[in-house]
Amino acid sequence: MLAEKFFLLLETLRSHTETDGSQRVVSTSPHIPLQIPEAQVILVYPSRADTGRRHGLNS
Repeated sequence: MLAEKFFLLLETLRSHTETDGSQRVVSTSPHIPLQIPEAQVILVYPSRADTGRRHGLNS
């Protein structure tokens, strides 16, 4: 049954292509280039007192 579904998928994909192999559906959405800002890494090291309280060690 899984093989049948696979072949149905292949037939569906094949039916959605033109005779030259190109796709029939062309995206109509506009291309919008994005500029991703550079990541700023901020390292925060907790003090020993903060870590102990967080883990219940200084009760």
